[in-house]
Amino acid sequence: MNVSIYISAEQIQAVEHEGKKAVSYTAQPLPEGVMYNGTIIDHSILLEALNAMKRKNPSLFTGKVTLVVDGSSLLNRKISSPRLSRKQYLNLIRDDFADSFESSDEIVCGYSSLPASEGAILGFAANRAQVDSYTSVFAEAGIALGSIRVGTEALLGFVSEKPELQKGVAAVNVIDGMTMLTAIFVNGSNVFMSRTRLYGEAAQEKLTYILDNLNGLMQFTQSQKLGSLTHSYYVGIGASEVAYMQQQSPHEGITLCALAVQGRGEQAMPIEAHFCLFAAYLGRGNVDLIAARRELDKYIKSKGPKKAWLIFLIVYIFVLSAPAVYFLAQSVVLRNDIDDINAFLSSAEVQRALTEIETLRVETIALNEISTQAENVFAWQRSLPIANAVLLDEVIFDHGVDVVAREFNFNDRTGVVRLTASCTDSKAPNDFIETLLKSPLVSDIRYQGFTGSTGETFTFTVDIYLNGGGMK
Repeated sequence: MNVSIYISAEQIQAVEHEGKKAVSYTAQPLPEGVMYNGTIIDHSILLEALNAMKRKNPSLFTGKVTLVVDGSSLLNRKISSPRLSRKQYLNLIRDDFADSFESSDEIVCGYSSLPASEGAILGFAANRAQVDSYTSVFAEAGIALGSIRVGTEALLGFVSEKPELQKGVAAVNVIDGMTMLTAIFVNGSNVFMSRTRLYGEAAQEKLTYILDNLNGLMQFTQSQKLGSLTHSYYVGIGASEVAYMQQQSPHEGITLCALAVQGRGEQAMPIEAHFCLFAAYLGRGNVDLIAARRELDKYIKSKGPKKAWLIFLIVYIFVLSAPAVYFLAQSVVLRNDIDDINAFLSSAEVQRALTEIETLRVETIALNEISTQAENVFAWQRSLPIANAVLLDEVIFDHGVDVVAREFNFNDRTGVVRLTASCTDSKAPNDFIETLLKSPLVSDIRYQGFTGSTGETFTFTVDIYLNGGGMK
């Protein structure tokens, strides 16, 4: 015996079947908000419900069970492709669904083979966290999961065994609570799938909304030039409800039919158990999200060495760039120090001090120039012969010769004293010159001759050359 489980927004359903023969059915109600579009919202309440179902029906859970999942969070798409290996197909699916996930490491994917004439595969993708949430809640409940199947693929397997759906253009509508999954088939090949949210409190309002969906399906088949839609089949509602919609339908060319999925068994299955019953039409070649999850782990692991090389490359680049980074950091610190110093130098206090220093500098330069000029004068003066009182005494009074000085002129540039004197004896000038030459102050005397006479008095002129520096 095989057991398939489906979790809808309203209940957990379990069907025990042998092959395609349904044997028993059980259900466990769920409060609102536990599941949404195939995603577990409240893990703890779902766990309690699974435990309650297990306590009531222990015989159902002695072996491994098949979980069927469905919802808008489980993606599927027909992907055109040449014949490839399985690994290449999976990589193709990851690339095709990449925009729907943050990373390829999150994509649990698989595919169904389509007829070679179509040149395509039907790819499926689910989030890794979503698959892990299913396996973890069943593991906590102590229920062994043998496989996790995709509801849309199970629907395609069911349709493939319905002769009435292998010709013409037909729509199959699966009503699951307030959601409707619609698939269009052309000669048995699926060409379109969509999900619709149903509205309406009363049953008739809900049926009216289901019937209105035919307008969009007709427009699609016409725009795609698929041919005229002739039949619309319904799963999940009874024959009486479909008959009501046929009476209300404005589309005379479309036949509305209830599609039975109860399976070949003695016990009639409730109409809402369709996804559990669809599971009987799946085989080993179909997608199993548990196996796909293991393949994802292998895919991630296969990327490991590349990541290791990437890390090594990053470390290598970091080592090479470390000195540059260090000096860059030091330059930043130095630049901050320079900015601090510039801010300090630009402060009002420092500017006042700089102004005072500049004033002192100008004054110091001026004083230095004055000092230099004075030193130059002193040096010049020291270099000149000095005509002092000693010289005057020797020239005028202390020579001991009968000569009287009349005029005394000293040329500080040449260091020469020109003396004009008078005497009464014509030999007196010679005696005068000889006496002065004995003085250490005199280096030479040049006699200029008589300049005039008055009676017995003679006037003469001499140039007296002094020794450099003279005497102090």
